[in-house]
Amino acid sequence: MASFKRRAQFYGSLATLEDAGLPRIRALKQGHPKPFGQIAAELSETIASEGIPMAEAMRRYPAMFSAMECSLVEVGERTGNAELVFRSLADWFRLLETLRGQMITGLIYPFLQYHVAAILLPLIAYFGASITGEPITIGQAAMRCIILLGIPYAFLFFVFVVRPRLFPAGFPLPVWMSALVLRIPLVGSLVRKLDNTRFFRALALSWRSGLGTMEAVRLAADSCSNAYTRDRFRRVAEQISAEGCTFAEAYRAQLPVREQGSMVV
Repeated sequence: MASFKRRAQFYGSLATLEDAGLPRIRALKQGHPKPFGQIAAELSETIASEGIPMAEAMRRYPAMFSAMECSLVEVGERTGNAELVFRSLADWFRLLETLRGQMITGLIYPFLQYHVAAILLPLIAYFGASITGEPITIGQAAMRCIILLGIPYAFLFFVFVVRPRLFPAGFPLPVWMSALVLRIPLVGSLVRKLDNTRFFRALALSWRSGLGTMEAVRLAADSCSNAYTRDRFRRVAEQISAEGCTFAEAYRAQLPVREQGSMVV
């Protein structure tokens, strides 16, 4: 999967070329960043030879283009707002790049605190042995320090090295486990804020592209990375469909108790 930055550059280039009046087949053949250069050229050839819309050609590359991207491009082509959709998608992926950076920055300080604690706790246990009456050797203290320091790196190695090799198509967590993730101090709050931001930006993008409320909510829900949050937003769409209520009413009904006072409503 291409980085958010390159994806934003790709859609930004398409928006600029679309606004300039360049035919889409030629626009796709321009010098786009890797890995989009080759894919875009193939899309152009497919569109020209088979006479199909760009969204349909994009769906033939599920590893490169998400369902949300394909659906929004399809709406843009149907409504004549392709330039708006391309520009909105570029803004969307720039936002995701910014949010990812903020999330990493927010985790740096707790990560440093953990390292300090992993070193200090075994040392305190070693030098405080005379007080506690449970003496440990310097080797045991060093081993505890190594184990504590190794835990986060082992986790990162599994997430970024082992998991992609074992599950190339992704490894989605079940809903109950995703709900537990949201209760983890600091991490849960960051994940919740990230998914809420993703949902409402995707919802705005979908509405601007011409989608109806239920379809827009379902599409925006799929942009959430946490399964529990994604299911909650999907239930909003289901309630709108079943009861004919407004988005605000359905959203309020699906809010967790701790978020009932949210200003979003």
